[in-house]
Amino acid sequence: METLIRGDIATGRGFALLDPHGDLLRHVRDNVPESRLRDLVYFDAAIPDQPYGFNPLANIAPEKRPLACSGLIQVLKHLWSDSWGPRLEYILRNCLLSLLDYPGATLSDILVLLSDRSYRKKVVEHVRNKQVKEFWTSEYDHYPERFRIEAIAPIQNKVGAFLSHPALQKILTKPERPLSLRRIMDEGKILLVNLAKGSLGEDTSNLLGS
Repeated sequence: METLIRGDIATGRGFALLDPHGDLLRHVRDNVPESRLRDLVYFDAAIPDQPYGFNPLANIAPEKRPLACSGLIQVLKHLWSDSWGPRLEYILRNCLLSLLDYPGATLSDILVLLSDRSYRKKVVEHVRNKQVKEFWTSEYDHYPERFRIEAIAPIQNKVGAFLSHPALQKILTKPERPLSLRRIMDEGKILLVNLAKGSLGEDTSNLLGS
């Protein structure tokens, strides 16, 4: 891999390196020649004040949103395997599909969508999928209160827990400089992402790496 990386650097091509350990990434960073330093984007997820981030719900073409939703579901299913169930997946999938259609939404808006009726109404107005829209208007809004509280509690607990990590919250919901992998490739940038599990924890590292 290091040989391929050196080739990309030498020929001016763009690439992204995500390193869950940090060793290879630091070696590559320290050996980027001066002629390509302006192309270097170093993203260390463990540094609280680093400016970069990525919103997995943003800038996804409508025809690719179901696939993006399925990808997020698989990542979260892996992370939450101890408490995953069909009802959790059903509600979460409708949340993600809805927020993918809503401009400016982030993963933290899952919590607002589930609990705030006025916000939910605004989101539903943007939902393209008829079945997803009907989930909110004909099903979710008619859940008995006790049933709804029990149904959404696992999602609230899990989403709230991983967004309580300061670095993860900033990266996924409030980045100063959102990253676009497509733009990085098109502009020939060098994106180095440090996902060192020793600093972030395995779950956080896995979520960002996925």
